Amino acid sequence: MDTWQLEYIVTAAHHSNLTSAARELHISQSTLSRTIASVSAQIGTPLFQRGKKLILTPVGERYVRTAQQILEIKRQTYRQINSIYGSGDNFFSIGLSPHTDSQVLLSMLEHFQEEYPQVRMNITESYSLEAAKMVARNQLDISIGIQTSDFEYSGSLRFIPSFWITYVIAISDINAAARGGAVSYDYSVGDSELSYEDHIPSKSLVSLKDIPFVGMDERALGTLKLKGIFKDVGFNPIQIATAAQITLAKRMIREYNATGLVPIDSCKSGDGLRYFRCDPEIQVLKGFYVRKDYRITAMVSTFIKEYSQAMRKFYPLSVSVRNENFMNYFEPETI
Repeated sequence: MDTWQLEYIVTAAHHSNLTSAARELHISQSTLSRTIASVSAQIGTPLFQRGKKLILTPVGERYVRTAQQILEIKRQTYRQINSIYGSGDNFFSIGLSPHTDSQVLLSMLEHFQEEYPQVRMNITESYSLEAAKMVARNQLDISIGIQTSDFEYSGSLRFIPSFWITYVIAISDINAAARGGAVSYDYSVGDSELSYEDHIPSKSLVSLKDIPFVGMDERALGTLKLKGIFKDVGFNPIQIATAAQITLAKRMIREYNATGLVPIDSCKSGDGLRYFRCDPEIQVLKGFYVRKDYRITAMVSTFIKEYSQAMRKFYPLSVSVRNENFMNYFEPETI
């Protein structure tokens, strides 16, 4: 069922902007513009008014309403087809990042498939912001990311928390501001009686305002969350670059004589960085996004619990700082 033109027009109408719509669709502006022109020519009248902002004409409004209905029928039809072939309750789709999230999945997938040998999963690798939007648009059932409400569609989603991630300040060790910082944090080494606060000294976020800052990719939910925190505390960093993964961010911090925020689990000795606790402390919730009307089956519930347990193993230092396992309270019938 080829409905790509409908999807293009509906997305353009939602954003009222060619650039934003093309970015979401992962196509060029010229491709989107040609599609709009082609569909307008087919029906014999413009769908959008001329101008900088995409504003629907009366005909365009009718077209978009009908297109939305057709796309919903398509989604429901495919789900019914899956059900006919015995894969309704054995099928779900999930979106996750191609970095740590994919590694977590590989670590637990074999055991999960032994429990549910008939399971069929559609796995989409994507940045967490786009994956959450795909869940809201009924293109995915589940996505994994940081809890935040600072993005469109968030009102139609439910967040299922898994655990807290603690962020720390990383500074290049050749920067004067790095003096006195910890070279690593490993609660399993040395004096087990020492706390997180004993291991790592603290530093005010605002004190970093004049140091070049390496941020995380704008397409990650964690970036939106951190931006909100920065605004609340009055921290306006001099951002010189962004990175798509933590390893790259740390390398850029070191090479650019800069600073940035990284999960405490990435604090390793010998990486040319010094670490400080954030003042104020920064902790964010990682977990799962589903639509509010999504029915969580026993199989999906098991997947969420086992994936959550596997994630905690990838973030042992964060878990050691704030060990709160939300899965103890999670049951499918309560969602």
